Amino acid sequence: MKKPNLFLDSTPCQFKHMILFLCFLMNNYAYATISIRVTDNVIIYGKTNFDILCIVNGTSLKSIDGIQLKKSNTSIVSISYFGIIWQDKVLETRSKINASIENVQSSYLHLTILACNVERGDDAIYFCDLRATREDITPYKSRSEQISLNITGSVDGKTDKCGPSSHATFVEGSGFVLMLFAIVFQVLN
Repeated sequence: MKKPNLFLDSTPCQFKHMILFLCFLMNNYAYATISIRVTDNVIIYGKTNFDILCIVNGTSLKSIDGIQLKKSNTSIVSISYFGIIWQDKVLETRSKINASIENVQSSYLHLTILACNVERGDDAIYFCDLRATREDITPYKSRSEQISLNITGSVDGKTDKCGPSSHATFVEGSGFVLMLFAIVFQVLN
């Protein structure tokens, strides 16, 4: 007959074993979160830019498979191995996206709509979905909290179109060089 160990069988010691087991589980399973951030929850119609950032903290992930931004359960835009994919083609024409899934520790998707392009329909609930692969090659999914954006102000404060200087902010890199060549070519001809 085995002699009982009063110390190991005590309640405090069993509690310590449970904590050690939980620590073991946390170290062996992927811990990752996706969060959503906005510069302002209240957008002043025609005056405030609309900025949403989905950011991943993938401390134990092997890879990020995709980040999806959703508006009231409707997919807007995503980034995956195939690049940036727009589901909302109208929003694509009036916004700017910057996204990367290259670094597991800091993958992100950042959507900006200039104040002059914000519409009443942008007033909604937004959230981000994450698809990733754990170190043990099993799939991992996570959803951010939901953020409600409210648009206030009157139509009088909004211009109908963004000015030409506003559109220049949407052209970057090689696109800017091509646009510059096209302008010079037009001027010379």
